Order: sequence, then structure tokens, then C-alpha cells
Amino acid sequence: MSVCHRCDNPRCVNVDHLFLATHKENMEDMARKGRAPRGERSGKAKLTEREVVVIRGLHANGNITLADIARLFKVSPETIWGIVTRRRWKHVE
Repeated sequence: MSVCHRCDNPRCVNVDHLFLATHKENMEDMARKGRAPRGERSGKAKLTEREVVVIRGLHANGNITLADIARLFKVSPETIWGIVTRRRWKHVE
């Protein structure tokens, strides 16, 4: 179990703001509050939001294959497929 914080103010020491949760519940709470790192904020990101927009534009034009786009950006074709189908980087318009 983890001790979690309702108001997410690091300086707050109000015991009434604390609650117990599993790791999964803590991660869900973080995501619900919009604090989960995604996209460029993720430590694992290989692309930027600007590159994601370019990738989607290249794909929409239809003149280049997913494999060619993947080579350009040094990622896998599966990553490109996830981007163009919006399974990845969903938050980028």
C-alpha cells in the first residue's frame, strides 16, 4: 500500500488529506488528475510533439510508406503505425 495525497500540494501536512491506496490506484489517481507524464514529458519519448504532427502529415499525403517514415525518424514502423492510428500520442492534434 502507498500513502497518497488528495490535494497534491507537497507542502501540505494535513493528515485528513492522506489516504491509502495500492500502486495501481495511485497511478490511476495521478492520471485522473492529469499529472501522468505523456509525450515529451515521458522519460522514454524518442519523438517530439512537432515530429508527431509531421509524421501524421506525411502519412496523410500518402506519398511515403510507414517504413520510410520510420527510417526518417529512427523508430519502428509499429511506432509510426501507432502514431497515425492515434493509438500513441493521442493527446497531440
